[in-house]
Amino acid sequence: MKQSNMKNILRKSRTRPTTSSFRPKFGRLHIVRQSRQVLDFDKVGQSTDRPNANRFYRENGFGTSVIVQFIVGIEDISTGELWDCSIKNKQRKLFLENGLFFIDVKISPNGLVCFPGSDFKQNQLPDHLGNVKCVLPVEEDEPLRYNIQIKLYQNNCDVKTCLDCVEFTVHTHEEGHDVYDYQEGRGIAEVERPQLKIKMTGILAEEIGREIIMLFQNLGDNGCYDKFFMEQRKLQEGLAMLEERFGKNHFKDVELSVKLEESILLFEKHQMDDCVRTATEVINEIIAKNITNGPFLMAKAHYIISAVYRQCGNFDMAKQHMEESTEILESVVVCEETAVNQYNWAALLSEKAAKSSLSLVEQKDAEFRFQNCLLHWSAQTQNDSNRCPMRALIRNINFHLRTSRQTYPDERKSVSEYGLIRAYQTIKNVEQNLLKTCSERHKVTFRVAKSDYYIRKAMMYEEDKKQCAEKAITILEDTLKTAIRLKLENEINGINDRMRHLSVLLDRECHEKRYQSQPFGRRRAEENDGRTIIDLLEELCTIQLDMTKN
Repeated sequence: MKQSNMKNILRKSRTRPTTSSFRPKFGRLHIVRQSRQVLDFDKVGQSTDRPNANRFYRENGFGTSVIVQFIVGIEDISTGELWDCSIKNKQRKLFLENGLFFIDVKISPNGLVCFPGSDFKQNQLPDHLGNVKCVLPVEEDEPLRYNIQIKLYQNNCDVKTCLDCVEFTVHTHEEGHDVYDYQEGRGIAEVERPQLKIKMTGILAEEIGREIIMLFQNLGDNGCYDKFFMEQRKLQEGLAMLEERFGKNHFKDVELSVKLEESILLFEKHQMDDCVRTATEVINEIIAKNITNGPFLMAKAHYIISAVYRQCGNFDMAKQHMEESTEILESVVVCEETAVNQYNWAALLSEKAAKSSLSLVEQKDAEFRFQNCLLHWSAQTQNDSNRCPMRALIRNINFHLRTSRQTYPDERKSVSEYGLIRAYQTIKNVEQNLLKTCSERHKVTFRVAKSDYYIRKAMMYEEDKKQCAEKAITILEDTLKTAIRLKLENEINGINDRMRHLSVLLDRECHEKRYQSQPFGRRRAEENDGRTIIDLLEELCTIQLDMTKN
């Protein structure tokens, strides 16, 4: 029995098959891609099977398990071409060309083998590729080692000839670690002995780093744009002085992290081209200079760019950047960025529900992402603010009402009574638990979402139309003042659009005096009660000196 060389197996795959000549003596198994995931019903993870898949494993007696998957094809080793064959799942094997060849898989000790028709990203596989999915049960107290054999056979007059065999020895975990400590996902190169998950390091992992980033987040969220850029310049000057002492690029991740907050600020100001340019510059600099904490920053940059495409209604490009972000974060521990990544998935699907439509699978995925976002946030220890939960719950209101903050709710979108009730429950949750401590910007977006609840109710119940429409107008009039002060262009446009439609809904002549377009007012900057950037730079220098001594 011949074992293929791993380097040859894992080399980059061709994008399409190139031969329909199937020469058995030259046929070898070719692993196109591989992945490793942990399946757990209670633990939070970045790379997780969907709830319907979880039910399947639970019903079949599987608890915590390591799942490894191999996208496999057949290669002609003399030409390097892939066979353009038809691979079908039948009788717990993969059959090629109606049984002329087949792929068999053995696991020792026992595990579950299945052959999904889709890849790791739930995309349908082409006919010439198959997915070998192995579910390996985990013993918490004892590391296990599984041997997986993937064999290619030829059927010839009831004689089965083994043409090739690929073996993997997969370790669930090592002594001193548990199964959740290891990298997982679709982009890892090693499934047998995976590396430990990446944790944030350096200044960004320290309290001082978090305080610097949150200072800029608070300035952006409260509309203090001039002060944001002034403090950013002070930070850049201070970091340049510190780098003369501690080394070039020593604090580059801090500077780039603040630059990503700048791109978010530009997004909120509706300067979309500048937002994408700024986030892209961060990605390029990380790649060019191998910046500390690069995966965390790159993943954030991708979900920021995704938000721009989401806002423009280009959901395919938005999804592409979310896939990039998610794949990067599959190698890191659960943290603030994994939570916000899940939020952006939910936001993408919510926006699509308002502007287009969702399939049943997407509907379930959206509900999963909202839940997973809050689970990730509760599991992370970097940020104790309510920033991400607040954003997620506002989007959840939009999702149930099929609305977008940019425009008046589409009357053609049907909303069920159940959806209306869920939106109301979320509104009350926010008002009771989060509203008092959230930023000015999030109060605006919440009140816009709350007005949508009354607008939908006015659309659905004729007897409540006048009362609900007037309630929505009252909320919007008050919210518009804050949105103008903060210069939130999207929200201002969305509020004005709603009030125009509500005026028509009630009776334009009766309500034209009530609604008047308000010009942009001069923004009043909010004072920041926390420490200044100079204070933070002084402490940063002290901490770095201590770290250098140690």
